[in-house]
Amino acid sequence: MICLKGFRRHHRRNNQKKKKKKKKKKKKKKKKKKKKKKKKKKKKKKKKKKKKKKKKKKKKKKKKKKKRRVRRSLCSMEKRNSRS
Repeated sequence: MICLKGFRRHHRRNNQKKKKKKKKKKKKKKKKKKKKKKKKKKKKKKKKKKKKKKKKKKKKKKKKKKKRRVRRSLCSMEKRNSRS
């Protein structure tokens, strides 16, 4: 079935007599120009090459022999001197 709502209004035989409404011209809105944002170039990060670490050979430290300081008493020294 055809929907009868508004059927007569649109399909009248005396359609020609009906005054045509003037269409109002719509004013065109001026479009604002968008400023283009400059894209920042991303700097490529250089990959650092990992240097292989050379293993250092540990040098063995020579232990210095501490000279034993002999504490001689005066009397013992005198005895030695007397012997010679």
